[in-house]
Amino acid sequence: MLFRMFVLFLIASICAGVVSANVAPLNESDYFIKFIPTGETIQVRKPLGFTPDNNAKYFLEHNYVTGQDYVYRITVYSKDYVTSRGISIGDSADRVRECYGEPNRYSGSRSHYKWFSYIEPNEVLKVHFYLDKETERVIAINWGILPVGTPPMILSSDGEYY
Repeated sequence: MLFRMFVLFLIASICAGVVSANVAPLNESDYFIKFIPTGETIQVRKPLGFTPDNNAKYFLEHNYVTGQDYVYRITVYSKDYVTSRGISIGDSADRVRECYGEPNRYSGSRSHYKWFSYIEPNEVLKVHFYLDKETERVIAINWGILPVGTPPMILSSDGEYY
């Protein structure tokens, strides 16, 4: 527990120094999560190196060239997982913005949650934060590869994406 708190403090300290206006654009390192109890990572586009617990869902696809399964999408629901920029379940929407900047896509139209999306410029990789609508705290985090041919989302007149 003490180790976990230290790791979260260290990551939070690094992230707190990032000002929203100066947030670095997403890069390959933003598409992994660390499982705090073991220190192991799961990364989109990489083979799965360990078995996550029941608080994470992951989807694999088979690479027929290498013969390996690689991670296609990850969704986590536990504070035991943390993003490369220090965000985990329970963090506030303001903290997400502090570490990632303004989302390139968002929605407030779901019944009990809204989401922020950070999608790389070529629209292949994404990091998606689900937030409780009332508390504006992170309730799930999803990383993934957008399927080929996914149509661009449409910005509606009320400022939300569909």
